[in-house]
Amino acid sequence: MSGIKGFLVVLRTPEDMRNARQPEYLGVDRVPAYPSTVPEEERAMEEYVFGEFTNETGFIPTLASAVALLNLLKASPRQFEIIYCEEWSGVAASGLGDFRLLGYDVAGAPGDLWSIVGDFPDGDLGVQVYRERLNRYRLFDQATDALQYWKAYRESRLADHDLPLAVLGVYAVHR
Repeated sequence: MSGIKGFLVVLRTPEDMRNARQPEYLGVDRVPAYPSTVPEEERAMEEYVFGEFTNETGFIPTLASAVALLNLLKASPRQFEIIYCEEWSGVAASGLGDFRLLGYDVAGAPGDLWSIVGDFPDGDLGVQVYRERLNRYRLFDQATDALQYWKAYRESRLADHDLPLAVLGVYAVHR
């Protein structure tokens, strides 16, 4: 398995997500923006960005740490949840307990976790054929579809096509 894996605390509800173009999207690009415009989140977001919650990949390494961060965000009027992400390496992830696969995302990891799936481009015919392969969470059911989409995205030379990206399995964490 790859070294890019871990937990994220993300916005739960579509209206609170920074990506209004795809409100059903439940991938990695739901980490709340910093700095937060919600006063009740200021301390937690400072800790999330500058504290010791995340490692060099941008992910939270343990579920216990993710739960601690989620608890810091409880005062917020917005709702948050924990997801688990793991870079796809050609084999299905195992040993994830009752985590449920939502699908595969293509995002800047390690990095800012901006998703080319969450920000699906309009108008480019080279990538539009992949839109119909997205599931109800606006992610790909198959990692191979995500890889093909990423390749088409690069070949079309779309925004930031040359950034380091990874195919990530995105899992709902049930607590």
